[in-house]
Amino acid sequence: MNLSVEPSEFQALTSADRVVVSQMRQNLNQYKGLLGGPAMREQFDALMASTPAPAEVTYEAATVGGVAGWWCHPVAQRLANSVVLYLHGGAYVAGSATAYRHFVGQLAVRVGADFFVPDYRLAPEHPFPAAVEDAQTAYDGLLTAGWQHIAICGDSAGGGLALTTLALVTAEAARTPGTQLPVPVWFSRPGPT
Repeated sequence: MNLSVEPSEFQALTSADRVVVSQMRQNLNQYKGLLGGPAMREQFDALMASTPAPAEVTYEAATVGGVAGWWCHPVAQRLANSVVLYLHGGAYVAGSATAYRHFVGQLAVRVGADFFVPDYRLAPEHPFPAAVEDAQTAYDGLLTAGWQHIAICGDSAGGGLALTTLALVTAEAARTPGTQLPVPVWFSRPGPT
């Protein structure tokens, strides 16, 4: 199995992207060290919701596999029968599909595929393994709905949740003879600061 990634597979930041990243970092500085845990939910969601909504995306509140969330549909679809399950960040105690939808909409435009952002249950009200169960349930719902190409990705805690979901899905497929696993994974990676 070849796990190498060619540098050409990553999209370099554009000058417009650099401006947005710089603005996000400036916005985040005011919150550093002030809040943690569930107390940060309102501020965290406000920060994520401040991401500009791309004009080239439509949004739809929906339920997939019994898990509520938001669809982000790019107007220009380039990847037929492809969907991305995007698991939001927030240290498993904050973040929401509603707050993340414009951020994920930006990704949907660039990728050219539909994205679904589930509202997985948050701790401490719903302790482990609630988030993992919801992510796997949403993935199973996408399979049941007939999606042929499914990618799982996320940022921060959502990246960890994406890897956990991938491990569970892979283990299940290994136990089922003849199963084909249609799951690439994408998660946040360190970059220049």
